[in-house]
Amino acid sequence: MYLPEYTITPKILKNIADIEYSRAIIDNTTILSLWQSRLLSEALTQKVYSLLELEGYNLNKDETKKVVDTYAGIKPTIQTQPLINVIDSLKKLDVIARNNYFEDQDLKSLNKELTKQVLPPNKQGTFRSKETAKGTDVESILARVNELIDWIHSMDARNTHPVIISGIVKIELEQINAFENFNKTTAGLISYLVLKTLNYSFEDYLCLETYFLNSKVEYMHLLHANRPNEDNDLTDWLTYFSEGFAMETSKLKEKMQLVARDAKLAKATGTVNLTPRQEKIVEYIQDYGLLKNSDFPLLFPDISEDTVLRDLKKLVELDILVKLGRTKSSRYELK
Repeated sequence: MYLPEYTITPKILKNIADIEYSRAIIDNTTILSLWQSRLLSEALTQKVYSLLELEGYNLNKDETKKVVDTYAGIKPTIQTQPLINVIDSLKKLDVIARNNYFEDQDLKSLNKELTKQVLPPNKQGTFRSKETAKGTDVESILARVNELIDWIHSMDARNTHPVIISGIVKIELEQINAFENFNKTTAGLISYLVLKTLNYSFEDYLCLETYFLNSKVEYMHLLHANRPNEDNDLTDWLTYFSEGFAMETSKLKEKMQLVARDAKLAKATGTVNLTPRQEKIVEYIQDYGLLKNSDFPLLFPDISEDTVLRDLKKLVELDILVKLGRTKSSRYELK
């Protein structure tokens, strides 16, 4: 039976404490639904970009964002297919997580999603068939994967913090190297799946690959510091992993606090429900600093000026916006 070897050091404990602190604030910070959508879009863009960069793709972040934003209507090309595959795979995690249980076939299913239209059908979602310098031997792949999955669903894992479980799953699947293509991404997706099944996914706002990409030398060194089938103490890796987790959750906490504060939602949240139009007005001013009467047609091409003015008046009454100037020359800013 697989049992991971590691020591919970004071550094790891501090990282987990920092994560829990950020999580508490994130869970209790309410933001506009439009900002929720924006943060989810930013996280998805960053995940797609970073996962593929770690696989060796050379991407443009702006082009990646365009694919994410136009995902539903985009026609796949050789360039965009890998990005679409990652998006589809991330969406598939929600389906698998509903069962609170997964098996080796789910790994294959995710890898198949990642490699569709990129590899020949017989190469999609299949375990590696050739021996490599890095990774367990071919005949042991299935056994090692199932041993890891059995541990994830064991009592030992249930008594382990979600961050530690996710980190263990990440490195073990990377070291097993079960797939010839997109193994890193598959391992990353499964580590997110673990967090989802444990209700520790931060509503999909979190992107750990940003940290891995920014510290790629250390990341690659720790991944291969030990080899499968040898004594594999994971303490150094879990220190690195938990530190990155803490850093990214802290960034997310600060981002959500900034959004809530700048939009002056602390006063409105819980007492007033803003309409989608009012939320869009606040978001526009957040982006551009102010809103003028001449901007109304651009923001709401099918809405009358009087209707927009009524929304603005309500936001002023809520003490979210302030009106400066008079008549047609007036402008609105966040208070």
